[in-house]
Amino acid sequence: MIISGMTVHAFEHYSKAGIIPKFNNLSRLEAVFHGKLLQFLPAFLECCPNLKHLILKVVHSEEMDED
Repeated sequence: MIISGMTVHAFEHYSKAGIIPKFNNLSRLEAVFHGKLLQFLPAFLECCPNLKHLILKVVHSEEMDED
């Protein structure tokens, strides 16, 4: 699965309401995280219990605007 920074941001908002979906069948993930959302990363990874491979790109504001 590949997710954009905007999708990660949406998941972060859902997490505040306690409704992050579980991705039980996900084993590979490529994600873009804004530097300010890194504190959300552990909660997000808990939703992927079978994750084996992770490619993570951390971006700053200027790069995030381009996505």
